[in-house]
Amino acid sequence: MTFDWLTFAVQIANVLILLAILRHVLFRPVAAMIAERQRVLTASLGAAEAAEARAHAA
Repeated sequence: MTFDWLTFAVQIANVLILLAILRHVLFRPVAAMIAERQRVLTASLGAAEAAEARAHAA
């Protein structure tokens, strides 16, 4: 069995193209969803801490 450098280079290029497409199509939307969820959780945690502080003051 022989090793063909051209085939190897084409396969490497295909993998790089696939990773670029996946990053654009999959990773960015998922990262945006995670960031939005963290923002919402941080806001709700702040509201809960404020409510707790008001309850202790009352």
